Amino acid sequence: MNTSFRVLLSIFILAISSIAFAQSGYVYSEYFEACLISSRSIFVCSDNSVVVLGNLDYNYGLHTHYLSITKLDPSGNLLWRHLMGGDTVWLTIAGIDIDENDAVTFITAAITALLGDWYINLWSIDSNGNFTLISEEYSIPNPKRAHFNKALRTPNNEIVAVGKTLRYIDESMACFYRFSATGDTLATAYYPLDASSPYQERGAEAYDLALMDNGNILITCQLSIGTASILEVDPMGNIVNRIDIPGYFHAFYSSLTIGSNPEDDSYSIFGSFGEVYLDICIMAYRLHNNELTHVFNVDPTIVKWPHSTLVHADGVFVCGTYSPYDASLVNLSGNGDLIWSWQQDGENVSNYINEGIGNASTALLAMDSEGCLYWAWGNGQTQLITKLLPNGQVPVADEVQIPPATIISAYPNPMKDEIKIKIKQDNSLPIQGNSIEIFNIKGQLIRSLELSKGETVWDGKDSGGKPSPKGIYLLRSEGTTRQLKKIVKTR
Repeated sequence: MNTSFRVLLSIFILAISSIAFAQSGYVYSEYFEACLISSRSIFVCSDNSVVVLGNLDYNYGLHTHYLSITKLDPSGNLLWRHLMGGDTVWLTIAGIDIDENDAVTFITAAITALLGDWYINLWSIDSNGNFTLISEEYSIPNPKRAHFNKALRTPNNEIVAVGKTLRYIDESMACFYRFSATGDTLATAYYPLDASSPYQERGAEAYDLALMDNGNILITCQLSIGTASILEVDPMGNIVNRIDIPGYFHAFYSSLTIGSNPEDDSYSIFGSFGEVYLDICIMAYRLHNNELTHVFNVDPTIVKWPHSTLVHADGVFVCGTYSPYDASLVNLSGNGDLIWSWQQDGENVSNYINEGIGNASTALLAMDSEGCLYWAWGNGQTQLITKLLPNGQVPVADEVQIPPATIISAYPNPMKDEIKIKIKQDNSLPIQGNSIEIFNIKGQLIRSLELSKGETVWDGKDSGGKPSPKGIYLLRSEGTTRQLKKIVKTR
């Protein structure tokens, strides 16, 4: 076997392997009648299956509250779902981590306004959906009805969680808890609103946390209504330092997120700020050596209220809402430039959040080893779990990427009943192909339309003449230089 042939054979094997193992994205969507759904945490398993923790609250008579744990296979198909709870006691859930065997550890709390003792529990669920109660039952008392927005594991295998206490029992305060790996309570701390804060009835709250190299913990919180703060606390929860972020902070159905920057020992913080509604936007700050620096503002037309952020080597992912009931996920460079965006419906709110028990989750994003992004969300009665490729698309990218020679325009977008599609060249070459293909979000071809002088109209129906459901669709031009365009159908 000569060298040239070996090289060609190696290239052929690599090409076949890349096709065989190429990932495709998906949007998993499941409807539940008469309920409200919100996702709280998402974890990627070793085989790129995913586990999503959240709330699924049914509204038959008195609210019936469940904790929902869902697992999808690598292609986005449902493997199993378990519901915990099912009574009128508020149940809360926060993910902690996932281990090398794909077992997810999480923390729950039972909240009630009635008299009685209620408890915090630590659990794990393995890859087959089997539960293990880590802490002994009733071993972690919860006298102030604390519940948690975020939890994580420290390098010494302890668990730290932050959130707030229920205002019906005592004044509502931001809280810090530290547990052993088996559920022993090692430290608790409570942070009330500043005495000078307006709207005392709303109480204080902690949203997110990050570990520091010195063993301390950074906590993002609101200790004065309208003011966002960053606390540095020691392992016992004692405040070492406090930094208030300039500007008026808006915590309504959004969060103040924090993430460690992989390139240095700084931290990125994202929150919504602005004195009046029209001026509200997400502002990004950098915290380094106790110095806070404003880095950039995010365009409010693409995302306005953050729920979760995920800092990566080339920038940051931010998911949240840009208007009521409209959600957005954006990939931003380190300077705040938009790389790509993805939109879908929903505000990720359940009864749990509507009643003031918890705030927007800061753990809705995860990334696998190949750079694909996973987003857990809720749209009213619909659970949404989205997997996007590194380029922000769902279908598998073409094997050979060629700069597009065609440009697709579509109006109106979003569409209701029909959309006018035009194709033109970005150079003097003749238009290649005489049709345009329409794919659903799973990459399935639903319609092919003939072009007349580079134009056509889609009436929102599939190839069988049936109306296509509302959602996101992809237009693809024909020819060797294909171009994709995303459109949204609203009904």
